[in-house]
Amino acid sequence: MRYQVEVEPRPSITQKSVLNNAFLIALISIIVALIPSITGMSPQNMTLTFIQLASYIISIIILVQAIKKYRDEELDGYMKFINGFLYILLIYVIVSLISSIFIYIQMKFIDPGLLDAEMNKQMAELEKKGMSEEEMDFARSIFEKIRTPFVIAMIGFFSNLIAGAVLGLILGGIFQRNRPENNSNDEL
Repeated sequence: MRYQVEVEPRPSITQKSVLNNAFLIALISIIVALIPSITGMSPQNMTLTFIQLASYIISIIILVQAIKKYRDEELDGYMKFINGFLYILLIYVIVSLISSIFIYIQMKFIDPGLLDAEMNKQMAELEKKGMSEEEMDFARSIFEKIRTPFVIAMIGFFSNLIAGAVLGLILGGIFQRNRPENNSNDEL
């Protein structure tokens, strides 16, 4: 009696569909990140918030289409949960890397005044709330330590990875489809 075991291939970071979808989502995030630099909009602007929300929805739509196509075309209609999870996570590893590099370049070279303008706005809001000069100096020193291009890029990197893991868990669970059990006793 011989048993035939089908092994489902794992997604790869160099897989064409992973790269294409990652580059598309990274491009969307770069365009949205450039909007405040180009338009002068404040990050607290409601229009910018709406644009960011729309970009997240578009990214999720891209991911849904990508994982469905991956399952149906690359895996013949069946996909284990772990492969769906890994597929989305690999996309977000690339998105996280590209986005964090871009954020660093943007904050360091394209629009270095963006961080200072935001810190000044936050300091003005703290002053309106009645903080003392000592408290303001302490808050300013904290902001200066964490508001560097490198720290912002690293926060963005890990935030995207966490978002990718969560989306991978959700979409991997939704789109998993196990192969039916073959209980026949085929003998060769």
